[in-house]
Amino acid sequence: MNKAKEITLQLSKIIVEIAIIMIVWEVGMLISKYTHLPIPGSVVGMVLMFALLYFKIIKLSHITGVSNFVLKHLAFFFIPASVGIMASLHYLEGSYLKIFSLIFISSFMVTAITGYTVQKYVNKKDKE
Repeated sequence: MNKAKEITLQLSKIIVEIAIIMIVWEVGMLISKYTHLPIPGSVVGMVLMFALLYFKIIKLSHITGVSNFVLKHLAFFFIPASVGIMASLHYLEGSYLKIFSLIFISSFMVTAITGYTVQKYVNKKDKE
């Protein structure tokens, strides 16, 4: 196979993977909008993607390339939010104790729940 054809196939695969992820995200946004859920559409989209992957409606191999790229460069996507927070620090004055308490409590909860889930998974795998 010549180089141009190989590049075209790789590019096509990337476009299809992005399209799958964007369609699921958009469906989540529409579900959230039209059902008036108090949950952001992006979260609904993630739950929908999880369900589609879990029930094997979408195979993991259909989104692996783009997903790995996004995970590899995840820190890059936090830069705009971080800059926005830094630009709005004056709005947060007087709330630092509340904010740091929430950060500490939520970090502890995430760590505890993740640890518990991993232990359950490992114990289940050991029994099998």
